[in-house]
Amino acid sequence: MLARAFANGLCNRLSRETTRTVGLGVTLTGRQNRQASTEVALKKTPLYDFHRAQGGKMVEFAGWSMPVQYKDSHINSHMHTRLHCSIFDVSHMLQTKVYGRDRVKFIESLIVGDIAELKDNQARLQEFKSAGHDVDLEFMEESLIALQGPSMAQVLQKGVGDDLRKLTFMTSVLTPVFGIQGCRVTRCGYTGEDGVEISVPPGDVVSLTEKLLANSEVKLAGLGARDSLRLEAGLCLYGNDIDETTTPVEASLVWTIGKRRRQARDFPGADIIVPQIKAKTQRKRVGLISTGPPVRQHTPILSSDGRVIGEVTSGCPSPCLKQNVAMGYVEAGFSKVGTSIQVEVRKKAVPAVVSKMPFVPTKGRQSEFLQRTTLPTMPCCCVSRRGGACRVFEPLPMGRWWNLKQQRKNGVRGESGVSDDDLASDVLSHYSSASESASVIEESTGEVVDEQTAQEETEDKLRQCIDNLMDKSAKTRLAALESLRLAFSSRVLYEFLLERRFTISDCLERSLRKGGGEEQAAAATVGALLCVQLGGGVEGEEGFKMLRPILSTILIDTCASLSARQSCARALGMCCYVSASEDAEDLLKSLGNLESVFVGAYPLGDGTLPSVKTGTPALHSAALQAWALLCTLCPASRIDTILNHHLPRLHACLESSEVNFRIAVGETIALLYELGRDIDQEFEYEDCDALCDSLKSLATDGNKHRAKNDRRKQRSIFREVLHYIENEDFTEEKIQFGIEAIYIDGWMRRRIYDAFKEVLESGVRHHLQFNPLLRDIFGLGPPLILDASVKASRISRTERHLFNSAAFKARTKLRNKVRDKRADVM
Repeated sequence: MLARAFANGLCNRLSRETTRTVGLGVTLTGRQNRQASTEVALKKTPLYDFHRAQGGKMVEFAGWSMPVQYKDSHINSHMHTRLHCSIFDVSHMLQTKVYGRDRVKFIESLIVGDIAELKDNQARLQEFKSAGHDVDLEFMEESLIALQGPSMAQVLQKGVGDDLRKLTFMTSVLTPVFGIQGCRVTRCGYTGEDGVEISVPPGDVVSLTEKLLANSEVKLAGLGARDSLRLEAGLCLYGNDIDETTTPVEASLVWTIGKRRRQARDFPGADIIVPQIKAKTQRKRVGLISTGPPVRQHTPILSSDGRVIGEVTSGCPSPCLKQNVAMGYVEAGFSKVGTSIQVEVRKKAVPAVVSKMPFVPTKGRQSEFLQRTTLPTMPCCCVSRRGGACRVFEPLPMGRWWNLKQQRKNGVRGESGVSDDDLASDVLSHYSSASESASVIEESTGEVVDEQTAQEETEDKLRQCIDNLMDKSAKTRLAALESLRLAFSSRVLYEFLLERRFTISDCLERSLRKGGGEEQAAAATVGALLCVQLGGGVEGEEGFKMLRPILSTILIDTCASLSARQSCARALGMCCYVSASEDAEDLLKSLGNLESVFVGAYPLGDGTLPSVKTGTPALHSAALQAWALLCTLCPASRIDTILNHHLPRLHACLESSEVNFRIAVGETIALLYELGRDIDQEFEYEDCDALCDSLKSLATDGNKHRAKNDRRKQRSIFREVLHYIENEDFTEEKIQFGIEAIYIDGWMRRRIYDAFKEVLESGVRHHLQFNPLLRDIFGLGPPLILDASVKASRISRTERHLFNSAAFKARTKLRNKVRDKRADVM
């Protein structure tokens, strides 16, 4: 068997104190095991009496007496977990410490993951497969409860001193919880929601549960809710969806096999599993949605002509979807999402369709990992490395096998043999040349490949790129960042990124903190693109709050790479513009950080401009342009202060010897003038005559000491700036995309468009067509879905211009309301 249980060893059920030798000098030492045994009396967790007192309906579960539901129905418990949070008693799960010199080697002989690369307090969920080396085992007697749901962090933060925002998925911390010592909190769960598991001394578990239940957000939940929650999240149940005869390839769990180990082929079952990775298997695990009676385990799955093609392994009515959901194994030819099949319920064929899992989008910091496949294979264990020991949490039999991608990989190329550069170009080719038709033709084979298949293949490559962000090799990380930059800029990927935003944000933050200058610059750019993809909602705001501190730190760090600081300036401006909350705190901090950089180009006390290092003017330009973008968000009171303080100094900076910085200064002066005139139509800079003289000089530029190309480059810009300040004239610019167009008819609008163009590059037109964020900002309305007749009847340029102008004015009014909210803070 490929996934042989750990017979006569760790995962076998040691029913009493025992010490014996297995194989050549392998010592296994254990105390009383808490898993199912042949005893007649059911075992009880330390919360047994508490469950009974709370109205829990107790049932037999793998040799334990466990609550299936409480006074509320299991559906009410299910929905409460989705909307608030619930406590699950999981004390039946064995916690084990593995000691000894060969602890890592021993664990790796049983599983497919890479334990050697784990850091302290980091964990991985894996499957035990065989016995191994000289180790000592200690079976711990700690209780274990799971707090699961979107309000988990809000509830638990009140009882712990550590900042839960820094507790990432599958990491843990030893901390007092509501005054109870000796607790270990691990961010993980089995519901598809954000959650933690708390290991607590058995004598204190009732007290801790009562303290958590004192919060109105928290209720108790039993096995019934746990099962329907895990199925909606697409998570496997051992004995049903996976067993000892299931391979990771069949169960779509290939990603759990560590890269180093896949190449070394040193994990159990590698001789069969690795060839399966490279070739197609005969069956695949899929999700199913059906109507009519609920589909249960062992229900036959039929093709449209009535032939048996597989079997359901789990199924139930979904409380969230109000539909029947199930998972099972089918012949590989029927595994494509959207395939119509049948299920035999009560000897009748019922229509069903193959569906993508999870059925209900997962949320919280674990959602990216759950989304990856919907998992596991068991006997399953969470293996957590802490100093001189490996600690094992053994689930029974409801296992989950999310594999935490290692924070430090070994940089070895994967089994496919494809280089990182090839992967980058492959992802780009999918996103830059994808057809809008229903299918595409592969040039090499002439085979018709439907768009959905192409999309799935591309998403697989993007998942690999996200994995590579955590690689040990800087070259691999850079290639992954470049691939993601190309993909994010050329397509709208909101649905794909929504469930992976925390993973990507964590990886970007790590690259910004620990990477070299080139990696920091690339990570900052991808961070800006991520905010553009997620839009201005809660998701984008969460990402910005994670990245803003490190972007600001690099920006103001004079020892950091100039290219990294420049990218961080652009990213800070873009992320803040898209995602800053209405309370103005992030906006104020970002404005201050950007200002602290470009004021280095302001005149000294004697009126002369400072001399700066080579490359610094480009940084000053990037910071100034990002700052100008954020000025468009400021309320009138703040604009008055900005005008009075900065206009005289920017005027002096027109004498800079760097042409690009001069141009950035000129455009910023025009933008500030426009902001001033929006507040007061009679606004005038006190030294306007001198400013116009400077602009005229630059617009005609007869200074022979300047390069001819520099003079030519700046003339048109400064002519426009001069005309606007003197006559409020602006040369309108038309941006065409598809059958639509926007008109840039002001300096604020130009700065906003240029900022997006700097980030999205050639992909800006695609995003103008399909990205709701850009369409909202430029007043374009929802994305157009046009047939041939509509495409033929285009509206006139004047009509389109009037529509765009009206939409932009409407958006300006809306943004002014937000400015008024910020004004009180500022």
